[in-house]
Amino acid sequence: NIKYLAHGGFSTIYKAIWLDGYIISSDKRHRDPLNYEDHKIAKEKDVKSPLNKNEKKGVHVALKSLKNSSNISDDFINELKNHLQCMNSNVSSAVRIFGITQDPETSNYMIRV
Repeated sequence: NIKYLAHGGFSTIYKAIWLDGYIISSDKRHRDPLNYEDHKIAKEKDVKSPLNKNEKKGVHVALKSLKNSSNISDDFINELKNHLQCMNSNVSSAVRIFGITQDPETSNYMIRV
């Protein structure tokens, strides 16, 4: 469920629904991550199909696909370093990175924000 939004000189931006959601804790007994959406859905007694329920309640995210990043370049590394420096400097307006993924068609890396 990925939809194109815009593009620029360095990246293309998409919007998507992150079905699993971000990790809020881990199941210490099984050592599995407990995702935000799974946690909310697990509390609902009438849900028979959590994956379908997640489609309706998943976390909305933006995907920033970095052009020509199939072989990680210095530009890609610098983009991540700059973003992490902003996040670590306690700047409240910094966009949070939820993770990195790779487009299976282009092999370009995408930042989940």
